[in-house]
Amino acid sequence: MTAYDSSIAKLIDDCGVDVVLIGDSLGMVIQGHKNTRSVNIQDMLYHTEIVANSCQQALVIADMPFQSYDSRELALTNAQNLVNAGADMVKIEGGQEHEDVFRVLSANNVNVCGHLGLQPQKVAESSEYKIQGKDENSAKLILSDALLLESLGVSSLVLECIPSTLAKEISSKINIPTIGIGAGKDCDGQV
Repeated sequence: MTAYDSSIAKLIDDCGVDVVLIGDSLGMVIQGHKNTRSVNIQDMLYHTEIVANSCQQALVIADMPFQSYDSRELALTNAQNLVNAGADMVKIEGGQEHEDVFRVLSANNVNVCGHLGLQPQKVAESSEYKIQGKDENSAKLILSDALLLESLGVSSLVLECIPSTLAKEISSKINIPTIGIGAGKDCDGQV
């Protein structure tokens, strides 16, 4: 479940929810923007600290916001800052295009959750929210990225807005937990 503040985080944690996400969706939900791109690392650090301080049991995952992992060095600094703010894990959108980032975070013992399929940071307008992986080539790319991310040490994987058959195939071929968002019932968990 997603939380941006102390009261919701405490309620979620008290209910026994396994994972709490501080999403860059706060740009839309809290800040009133049309997408997540305006959220910066300072916003994420602020909300991560608040949520993490209210969670005693749940695993706390913080989104790495748009442009916060444009280089290995920037990604490592920002990820370590989110961990220092209380995140147990950081979430990064994308696959092979960020291979070097996943490698450096893994090498520095930062727990990472991957995010494939629909990637909200790539969406500028609401009309761009569309199912991903519908054709054979894009489905193969998503599967390939899932296998790559697992090999790079990613601890879990969000699959967003992909066909349920593809989510089922990915979930059966990788050994890390998959978390579905509009990806059918065969993922290991659901948002």
